[in-house]
Amino acid sequence: MAGRTAPARRGGSKAEQSATTRAALLAEAQRHFAVKGFAATTAEDILQPLGLTRGALYHQFSGMRDLFRTVCRDMMDSCGNEVLSETGAATGDPVEQLRAGCIAFLRRAAEPDFARIVLTDGPAVLGWEAMAELDQGTWYPRFMETVRGAIAAGASLPADTDAAIRIVDGAVGKLAEWVATATDDREEVLRRAIAAVEALIRDPA
Repeated sequence: MAGRTAPARRGGSKAEQSATTRAALLAEAQRHFAVKGFAATTAEDILQPLGLTRGALYHQFSGMRDLFRTVCRDMMDSCGNEVLSETGAATGDPVEQLRAGCIAFLRRAAEPDFARIVLTDGPAVLGWEAMAELDQGTWYPRFMETVRGAIAAGASLPADTDAAIRIVDGAVGKLAEWVATATDDREEVLRRAIAAVEALIRDPA
């Protein structure tokens, strides 16, 4: 985990100052949410190291829950971009591309920050419906196109595209939860989860 966030710098235009303050609040909040969790993190925990007041927090966000939601969204967007990057870097085989994207998501689930904030506290604080809405960002529809491509290429999934998408989405989501909540050897759980994806999404017979 990275060290403390540098205090928010003053200077530049008002828009630049606002953007700098917002970025500093998000970085410091993520640091605390990852270590202590949402429930144990106070506004003062975030503001004091930055030399900011509550006014700065409420100018940027409606409250702690909104701050947490934004941290979650940014982390999910970053994860989504990584998934798409891994999918695109795979071979031209659509089935391999789908596997690569799913495995990239599982690897992110093994990272302590993502596991704690997005996969553990996220549903508890924001609710499953809100998390599902965040999940429908710009990357998600593109990833679902990867699922459709794999089905068209003959992957070992139902021919019903809507059903197959739900199977992949549900299975990988549950595997990610398993990885994120592993209390013993998380790397071993990750290895088993990856093996499960490889068994689920197979090349055409």
